[in-house]
Amino acid sequence: MRVKIVEKKTGYSVGIGELNKLEQAKIKKLKLPIGTYQIEEFKSCQVGIWWNPVKNDYDCEKSLWFATFELAYKLAKERKELAIWDWQNEREIWLVKQKDRKLLFHFKSKEFQFWIYDKS
Repeated sequence: MRVKIVEKKTGYSVGIGELNKLEQAKIKKLKLPIGTYQIEEFKSCQVGIWWNPVKNDYDCEKSLWFATFELAYKLAKERKELAIWDWQNEREIWLVKQKDRKLLFHFKSKEFQFWIYDKS
């Protein structure tokens, strides 16, 4: 299985679904650090590896990259995703309000509503 780390400087990533248990097991065996990867078996998308505090374990998720926030937001809302990854600022842009997190910024307009929280 060929693996290449994805190092974007701009744009946004949106999750498009978790991997099945077999796919997750294969990727976990590689012991890759948290990040986004182009993996040979998943040519049409990237795979993100991140720490899930709810499960207290690593998660793997397929994702798509978008150059603009508008396109990423549209897909994320359609898929009922919780957040979008902002590559330039290396942070999550939440589409649903989070509890027990320090709010840095909230934006609301006709087209968009999102929250940005402290990384800690």
